[in-house]
Amino acid sequence: MLVALDKPTAVRMYDLITMYWKDYLLELQKRIDDAPEIEEEQALWRKFQKAKETEVCVIVSSEQNEVDKFRKLGLDIATHRKKMVDRDLEKDFKKEEHPFRLAIVCAMWITGFDVPCISTVYLDKPIKGHTLMQTIARANRVYDDEKENGLIVDYGNVYKQLEKAYSVYGEAGDRTGRAKGGSDGDNKKPIELLEQMGEELGETIRQVKGYLSELGFDLTVLTNTDAKPMDKIANIKKAANCVCLNETSRSTFEIMVREVFRKYHALYPEEQVKPFLKPFNAIEAIYQELNRQTRSADVLSIMLKLQAIVNESITITPMVAGEDEEVSVDLSKLDFDKLKAAFARTTEKNTLVKT
Repeated sequence: MLVALDKPTAVRMYDLITMYWKDYLLELQKRIDDAPEIEEEQALWRKFQKAKETEVCVIVSSEQNEVDKFRKLGLDIATHRKKMVDRDLEKDFKKEEHPFRLAIVCAMWITGFDVPCISTVYLDKPIKGHTLMQTIARANRVYDDEKENGLIVDYGNVYKQLEKAYSVYGEAGDRTGRAKGGSDGDNKKPIELLEQMGEELGETIRQVKGYLSELGFDLTVLTNTDAKPMDKIANIKKAANCVCLNETSRSTFEIMVREVFRKYHALYPEEQVKPFLKPFNAIEAIYQELNRQTRSADVLSIMLKLQAIVNESITITPMVAGEDEEVSVDLSKLDFDKLKAAFARTTEKNTLVKT
């Protein structure tokens, strides 16, 4: 959701976004064409398809003579108004899988409007007090297992108003700005809280690094800036294979990583997050490699690997069937010794068995 300064700005932002969206699609298409591996190509293709089908809508209240007013500004409100009247955009936006994924608003939908699957709110309008807390809450709802926090992109330095709003409306404060049940000395300044959050993030990353070490993988091989891209890809696959040792090891790793994600996104984009960028990216790459194997769009790559192993173990003798003769394949002749040998040669046994 993008919160614009006023109604004309909302329409103007729509025009700009849709214009540059075309450039973004062209950039994605080029990256797909240049992708070195099928896995990367598939990931980019999914992103391209989602971006291509994504719908952007303007949601603003109506007013008298608005068509003429907007026309004088060189803007078209009639097209957006027709869409707002003809469709139930609120219902569409609340559906996670609906292509309507970006709403440009001004005053509507920023309070009293609950959509748990909203991931990001862009603030380009001065907001304070209760309205600010309500607006931030649009992206702050937990949603299933996929979303533990939201992202607020602040273009107008609204953050300065957040502490004031939280002291009045926050769960931990009263109208004097003091924490309930504590003294004035218990309150920490924002910078102190950020430092504490940075320490907590660092400790959580160290725990993940230690757990990977127990499983036989050194995370530093992925944070080494001198490593070649192909070596990093191979090491990511190696890490995923180590994590897939058994169901417990994988579940433990994913739980620990989600905690890293939660703390990282809570701290981002503050300066305190910078020391953890490399280890975070490395951990995220391993997590994505694990979950890449569970997405339906990746079944093709898995099947290709399985077929390659099976093909080495099958010999086909061509047969010419008569008109009334049935063609059959004798699976009893499958050479399991060759199949076993082929499986022994793969370096990703745990991952292959898991898939």
